[in-house]
Amino acid sequence: MEPPDVLEYVTGGKYSVHADNGYWDSPTRRRVRSMDRDISVLLYTNDGHVDVILYFHNLDIRIYLSRGMLVAFPSDNRYLNAAETPMAVSRYAAVCGQSVKG
Repeated sequence: MEPPDVLEYVTGGKYSVHADNGYWDSPTRRRVRSMDRDISVLLYTNDGHVDVILYFHNLDIRIYLSRGMLVAFPSDNRYLNAAETPMAVSRYAAVCGQSVKG
């Protein structure tokens, strides 16, 4: 397991659709794994109400996040995700991942 990290997403910030362990390389037309992560774990730590929606693009699922909510999901391109709307206030998330060796 990688060590947890606390991220600050500044006011007005958002995160575009992405996979947590890699990216699509247009010139080679293939997915590149850029991080040794198979499972993503997010813990949202904001106080009060924050309009943050975790959106899973391929599944068309929206999760409305609140303080103390923990979300875990596969890190690959099956679970492309985004912070769908710009945040009205800064938000904080503790993030880490797990590589599954087999």
